[in-house]
Amino acid sequence: MENDELGGGLYYSDILLWRIWKEYPQTTWGEQVFVLLLERGWDTSGVCEKGGDQTQGVIRQGEAFLQERPASPYRNEVTFLVAEAYASWWSLGVRGDSAMADYVDPKQYEKGAEEARTKAIRYFEKVLQEAPEAELDEYTREVLPHLREKHVLNDPKFFCVYD
Repeated sequence: MENDELGGGLYYSDILLWRIWKEYPQTTWGEQVFVLLLERGWDTSGVCEKGGDQTQGVIRQGEAFLQERPASPYRNEVTFLVAEAYASWWSLGVRGDSAMADYVDPKQYEKGAEEARTKAIRYFEKVLQEAPEAELDEYTREVLPHLREKHVLNDPKFFCVYD
Protein backbone atom coordinates (compact mmCIF):
# COMPACT_ATOMS: atom_id res chain seq x y z
CA MET A 1 0.00 0.00 0.00
CA GLU A 2 1.09 3.55 -0.76
CA ASN A 3 0.18 6.72 1.13
CA ASP A 4 -2.22 9.18 -0.49
CA GLU A 5 -1.52 12.38 1.44
CA LEU A 6 -4.18 14.48 -0.27
CA GLY A 7 -6.84 11.79 0.05
CA GLY A 8 -5.78 10.96 3.58
CA GLY A 9 -5.50 7.23 3.09
CA LEU A 10 -3.74 4.35 1.47
CA TYR A 11 -4.03 3.06 -2.08
CA TYR A 12 -2.91 -0.04 -3.89
CA SER A 13 -0.53 0.85 -6.72
CA ASP A 14 -1.24 -2.28 -8.77
CA ILE A 15 2.25 -3.73 -8.36
CA LEU A 16 0.91 -7.11 -9.49
CA LEU A 17 0.04 -5.64 -12.89
CA TRP A 18 3.55 -4.24 -13.26
CA ARG A 19 5.03 -7.57 -12.22
CA ILE A 20 2.97 -9.52 -14.75
CA TRP A 21 3.97 -7.11 -17.53
CA LYS A 22 7.64 -7.22 -16.54
CA GLU A 23 7.90 -11.00 -16.08
CA TYR A 24 5.43 -12.29 -18.68
CA PRO A 25 5.21 -9.73 -21.50
CA GLN A 26 4.97 -12.33 -24.29
CA THR A 27 1.95 -14.11 -22.80
CA THR A 28 -1.73 -13.37 -23.35
CA TRP A 29 -1.97 -12.22 -19.74
CA GLY A 30 1.05 -9.98 -20.22
CA GLU A 31 -0.49 -8.32 -23.26
CA GLN A 32 -3.83 -7.89 -21.49
CA VAL A 33 -2.05 -6.24 -18.59
CA PHE A 34 -0.18 -4.00 -21.03
CA VAL A 35 -3.52 -2.70 -22.32
CA LEU A 36 -4.69 -2.04 -18.74
CA LEU A 37 -1.48 -0.16 -17.92
CA LEU A 38 -1.73 1.87 -21.10
CA GLU A 39 -5.40 2.71 -20.35
CA ARG A 40 -4.27 4.07 -16.99
CA GLY A 41 -1.72 6.36 -18.61
CA TRP A 42 1.22 4.14 -17.70
CA ASP A 43 0.76 5.35 -14.10
CA THR A 44 -1.28 3.21 -11.73
CA SER A 45 -0.68 5.36 -8.65
CA GLY A 46 -3.92 7.33 -8.87
CA VAL A 47 -1.98 10.30 -7.49
CA CYS A 48 -0.13 11.38 -10.64
CA GLU A 49 3.11 9.89 -9.35
CA LYS A 50 4.67 10.11 -12.82
CA GLY A 51 3.47 13.67 -13.40
CA GLY A 52 0.44 15.18 -15.07
CA ASP A 53 1.40 14.55 -18.68
CA GLN A 54 0.73 10.93 -19.52
CA THR A 55 0.47 11.43 -23.27
CA GLN A 56 4.15 10.89 -23.99
CA GLY A 57 4.40 7.66 -22.00
CA VAL A 58 1.30 6.21 -23.64
CA ILE A 59 2.53 7.17 -27.11
CA ARG A 60 6.03 5.81 -26.52
CA GLN A 61 4.89 2.52 -24.98
CA GLY A 62 1.95 2.07 -27.37
CA GLU A 63 3.89 2.70 -30.56
CA ALA A 64 6.69 0.37 -29.43
CA PHE A 65 4.09 -2.34 -28.74
CA LEU A 66 2.50 -1.88 -32.16
CA GLN A 67 5.87 -2.07 -33.90
CA GLU A 68 7.12 -5.09 -31.93
CA ARG A 69 3.86 -7.08 -31.98
CA PRO A 70 2.19 -6.79 -35.39
CA ALA A 71 0.11 -9.94 -34.83
CA SER A 72 -1.10 -9.15 -31.30
CA PRO A 73 -4.83 -9.70 -30.73
CA TYR A 74 -4.74 -6.47 -28.69
CA ARG A 75 -3.43 -4.37 -31.55
CA ASN A 76 -6.69 -2.50 -32.10
CA GLU A 77 -7.07 -1.55 -28.42
CA VAL A 78 -3.49 -0.28 -28.33
CA THR A 79 -3.99 1.64 -31.58
CA PHE A 80 -7.09 3.25 -30.07
CA LEU A 81 -5.22 4.27 -26.89
CA VAL A 82 -2.34 5.75 -28.90
CA ALA A 83 -4.91 7.70 -30.94
CA GLU A 84 -6.44 9.00 -27.71
CA ALA A 85 -3.01 10.04 -26.45
CA TYR A 86 -2.29 12.00 -29.61
CA ALA A 87 -5.76 13.58 -29.42
CA SER A 88 -5.03 14.53 -25.82
CA TRP A 89 -1.75 16.16 -26.86
CA TRP A 90 -3.58 18.15 -29.52
CA SER A 91 -6.24 19.30 -27.08
CA LEU A 92 -3.72 20.25 -24.40
CA GLY A 93 -1.77 22.35 -26.93
CA VAL A 94 -4.70 24.40 -28.16
CA ARG A 95 -5.65 27.54 -26.33
CA GLY A 96 -9.26 27.94 -25.41
CA ASP A 97 -11.84 27.46 -22.74
CA SER A 98 -11.13 23.94 -21.69
CA ALA A 99 -11.87 22.06 -18.51
CA MET A 100 -8.09 21.72 -18.17
CA ALA A 101 -7.33 25.47 -18.38
CA ASP A 102 -6.51 25.69 -14.66
CA TYR A 103 -4.04 22.80 -14.85
CA VAL A 104 -2.32 23.02 -18.21
CA ASP A 105 -0.07 25.55 -19.86
CA PRO A 106 -0.84 25.08 -23.58
CA LYS A 107 2.61 26.42 -24.46
CA GLN A 108 4.10 23.14 -23.20
CA TYR A 109 2.07 21.24 -25.81
CA GLU A 110 1.96 23.67 -28.76
CA LYS A 111 5.09 22.27 -30.36
CA GLY A 112 3.97 19.21 -32.24
CA ALA A 113 0.27 19.70 -31.46
CA GLU A 114 -0.78 19.90 -35.11
CA GLU A 115 1.26 16.82 -35.95
CA ALA A 116 -0.33 15.08 -32.95
CA ARG A 117 -3.79 15.92 -34.31
CA THR A 118 -3.00 14.39 -37.71
CA LYS A 119 -1.51 11.31 -36.06
CA ALA A 120 -4.59 10.95 -33.87
CA ILE A 121 -6.77 11.04 -36.99
CA ARG A 122 -4.56 8.47 -38.71
CA TYR A 123 -4.63 6.10 -35.72
CA PHE A 124 -8.41 6.48 -35.25
CA GLU A 125 -8.87 5.70 -38.96
CA LYS A 126 -6.80 2.52 -38.47
CA VAL A 127 -9.13 1.51 -35.66
CA LEU A 128 -12.10 1.81 -38.02
CA GLN A 129 -10.31 -0.08 -40.81
CA GLU A 130 -9.15 -2.97 -38.64
CA ALA A 131 -12.34 -3.52 -36.68
CA PRO A 132 -15.26 -1.47 -37.98
CA GLU A 133 -17.76 -3.21 -35.70
CA ALA A 134 -15.72 -3.14 -32.49
CA GLU A 135 -16.78 -1.43 -29.25
CA LEU A 136 -14.30 1.36 -29.95
CA ASP A 137 -16.08 2.19 -33.19
CA GLU A 138 -18.76 4.46 -31.73
CA TYR A 139 -16.36 6.78 -29.90
CA THR A 140 -13.98 6.77 -32.87
CA ARG A 141 -16.74 7.84 -35.27
CA GLU A 142 -17.77 10.55 -32.83
CA VAL A 143 -14.31 12.03 -32.22
CA LEU A 144 -12.92 11.94 -35.78
CA PRO A 145 -15.03 14.82 -37.17
CA HIS A 146 -14.05 16.98 -34.18
CA LEU A 147 -10.36 16.35 -34.78
CA ARG A 148 -10.70 16.96 -38.52
CA GLU A 149 -12.39 20.30 -37.80
CA LYS A 150 -9.68 21.15 -35.23
CA HIS A 151 -12.02 21.18 -32.23
CA VAL A 152 -10.55 20.73 -28.78
CA LEU A 153 -11.58 17.64 -26.85
CA ASN A 154 -12.97 18.83 -23.52
CA ASP A 155 -11.59 16.03 -21.40
CA PRO A 156 -8.17 14.86 -22.59
CA LYS A 157 -7.81 11.29 -21.39
CA PHE A 158 -4.11 11.23 -20.65
CA PHE A 159 -3.60 14.17 -18.36
CA CYS A 160 -3.55 13.38 -14.66
CA VAL A 161 -4.95 15.89 -12.16
CA TYR A 162 -4.45 15.28 -8.46
CA ASP A 163 -5.74 18.02 -6.24
